[in-house]
This record gives sequence, structure tokens and C-alpha cells, in this order.
Amino acid sequence: MRRIAFLLLAFAGLNAHTAWASDNWIVYRGQSASWGYDAGDLGHNQQFGQITATSATYKRKGDILDGVPYRYAVTTTVLDCTERTVRIKEIALYDNDASLVDKLAANPTAPAAPVAGNDADQISKILFGIGCQDKHGPTGAIEVKGFAAAMLRMKLTD
Repeated sequence: MRRIAFLLLAFAGLNAHTAWASDNWIVYRGQSASWGYDAGDLGHNQQFGQITATSATYKRKGDILDGVPYRYAVTTTVLDCTERTVRIKEIALYDNDASLVDKLAANPTAPAAPVAGNDADQISKILFGIGCQDKHGPTGAIEVKGFAAAMLRMKLTD
């Protein structure tokens, strides 16, 4: 119980980063990685215009991006329902203790990735389907209230 309380305090720093986030996160847990998204960002069947979506991944063994080791990657993605494209806007990297280790901004002049092509990552395609096409996410979702709780849920094992 003491460990969970400590982790909740550590994740409070993550919550400060996303004070604008909703309280409705959807989390998917796997053996080596977990991911989730802020369901409050996504509308339902918004066929035109843009949606800014926030998602997060947690890798149990960690990973390295641009030379920076991390466990959590919190990604801000712009979904363009009209153009049928996705564009990564920013990725914030956190270590296992929920401390920010780096923020990476995408090149704003780089072309957006078509959803139908191979350049868009799988999570962006799923978010596009939910927000722009009113599709359902994968099965096995866990609903979590709040960003910090979602990050903790990604990390804890059953």
C-alpha cells in the first residue's frame, strides 16, 4: 500500500503536465507494453476538421528514442478528419519514476501521414478511427479516471 501511495505521488507530477486532460482514460494492458488514450479528447464521428488527441505508452523493459532512455511516452497527435491524415505534434518521455526526461517536438513542416498508408503508426490509426469514423477501439479496455491513475494502471501488474 505504501508503494502505491508513493507511485501516486510520483505520478502527480505527470498530472501537472496535462492539467488540460480529461478524467476519462482508456487503457490497454499487454505483457511487455501497455497503452492508453484520453477518451475526452475524441469526439464521436467528427468527419471534418481536426482533433488533438493524447495517448501514452508504457514499456516494461524501457526503450530509447533519439538517444534518450524512457519507459513512458506521452504523445500529442493531430488527427485531420477532413484530410484523413495524422501528425505527431509532440512526444514527452518519462522514466520509470514518472520524471520527465525529454520533450521532442515534431518537425512542423514535415508532411502529415495518410491514415490509409504505412507511415501512420498503429495507435494514431486507432485514434483516427475512434474520433473521425466512430469506430470502437480494441477489446479489453480498462476505463480509468484521471491521467495519473491511467499511467499507474499501465505500470502495475495484476
